[in-house]
Amino acid sequence: MLFQRLGSLTAVLLFTVGRSALGAQISQSESQSVDVVTVTATRIPMSSYNVPAAISTVPASQLRNDALGVNLADDIGTVPGLLARNRNNYAQDQQISIRGFGANSTFGIRGVRVYQDGLPATGPDGQGQVSQFNLDSAGRVEILRGPFSALYGNSSGGVIQIFTADGSGPPQLRTGFLYGSFGELRANANFSGAQGPLAYNLDYTHFSIAGFRPHSSAKNESFNAKIGLAVNDSSKLTLVTNVIARPDAMDPLGLTPAQFAADTNSTDPAATQFNTRKSLQQQQGGLIYDLAISEAQSLRVSGYLGHRIVEHRGEWQGFVSYIVRLPEDQLSVVVFANLADANVVKIAREVAAIYNPELASPTKANE
Repeated sequence: MLFQRLGSLTAVLLFTVGRSALGAQISQSESQSVDVVTVTATRIPMSSYNVPAAISTVPASQLRNDALGVNLADDIGTVPGLLARNRNNYAQDQQISIRGFGANSTFGIRGVRVYQDGLPATGPDGQGQVSQFNLDSAGRVEILRGPFSALYGNSSGGVIQIFTADGSGPPQLRTGFLYGSFGELRANANFSGAQGPLAYNLDYTHFSIAGFRPHSSAKNESFNAKIGLAVNDSSKLTLVTNVIARPDAMDPLGLTPAQFAADTNSTDPAATQFNTRKSLQQQQGGLIYDLAISEAQSLRVSGYLGHRIVEHRGEWQGFVSYIVRLPEDQLSVVVFANLADANVVKIAREVAAIYNPELASPTKANE
């Protein structure tokens, strides 16, 4: 009993001494400056310390230096309350859930709003993806969790927003090249700067990989541009453009426990037999006008236009299969043909034209 009391007294004394030492350290570091992180989660730029919401910011240095710079899931995995699943399968969208919202999504992101430079990247069907994000030109990524995400619309369990860095300083060209195992290659070029009222940031990124499993190759071409024009001291006009092409990302499918135990680098025979793959195309552009009324008030008017085509191809039980999703038109077309030489793309286009004659244009579905 006496030993236990002495032990408690010793712990109290150690804790008191520790607090005194900590107070001395704090007093010595009071003169040190701390970088202020400004966020826009509440629609008004302000210090993250003053925002009454759960928000995390991933800076540009972490996006470019701490990971490959292709998959956002590699950079936000440590954000509290967020689960990012990246199976290194580029035929499957990165699955991201925030506090459980989006966890039941088979692929892609549902229940979480996605924005790029203030423009919605979530389709009308509620599904979004972050594969169109150009991380090399990003200034930061903000993740908003909890009820404050309702500021961006109903049924949103969270918000993921990427901001392209504003051009500043004299014109500069920044390039990068990375080569790794399994034929991994990433090359990027960024041109940014400012001259008078004009600021610009243009970036192109190429990525390709042969894959560590058979039938798992992928290629990704991404272009992102942000051009800002300061009209006067209180207003600004910004043009943003984003283009991505990911043709024929091969899908090796999953392995059963028996297949994994036999060969961890193997591919499901059905993947090569049915030639499973996916293609993605997206073009989006927007114009944003910002007017600062006061320190606490601002006005933003934005307009954007674009379209996204997601294609799934393969064979199933002797049928040539083709699936195309057109989120902006709220339409999906599934084609099964029993002829190997059937032009399933043309068939899907003609079926889509019944719903909307403009969808018969080759720009809506490429053969």
